[in-house]
Amino acid sequence: MNTLSADSAKREVKTGHHTYILETLRDGHTMLSGHPQYCPEAVEVDLVRPLLPGSPLWFLHPVHGLVRTSRIKEIRESCPTAGRRVA
Repeated sequence: MNTLSADSAKREVKTGHHTYILETLRDGHTMLSGHPQYCPEAVEVDLVRPLLPGSPLWFLHPVHGLVRTSRIKEIRESCPTAGRRVA
């Protein structure tokens, strides 16, 4: 179980079809949620390419393998989430 701390980063990533919540944990792991099939709840993934508007979101999912989304339309930074637990 990972704990998000005050220095964890949380971003909202809007693509052509879905809005993902991407949380980079203090230990460097990345949690992703927002897709009804691949990550309806937060799952640990590895980002394959940098997050850039106009480019797809590429991530390595522990069950589905390499996933490529539609192009990123917007990336919004959120305030850090202190003390929240992620399973």
